[in-house]
Amino acid sequence: MYSDGPQDSQPIYSIYQDDPEMADILDLFIQELPERIAKLEGFLHSHDERSLRYLAHQLKGSGAGYGFGEISEAAANVEGFLVENGNEAFDAQLVELQKRMDTLLSICRRVIR
Repeated sequence: MYSDGPQDSQPIYSIYQDDPEMADILDLFIQELPERIAKLEGFLHSHDERSLRYLAHQLKGSGAGYGFGEISEAAANVEGFLVENGNEAFDAQLVELQKRMDTLLSICRRVIR
């Protein structure tokens, strides 16, 4: 699993950052990240497993598609945990879910164009 400790505070760039054909869509993806972060946090706090799993699934695909493998990996980690644990992820497994979410949110916040 991706580690998100103090050594992991460096900005994250897309592997497509130097591709002029990707510039506009990368900018749009990055501009939308704060809204997605807020939604992820809201779904976590409201224990909305279905919406959280759906958004994690979206980020898993879009992260990879836009060249942010770290986002994709962390989102897949959250999605897989939710698929495996369902609503129990918010009960007995809440500490583990929070840890995985913290990693995903931290990675999303470190994305730079």
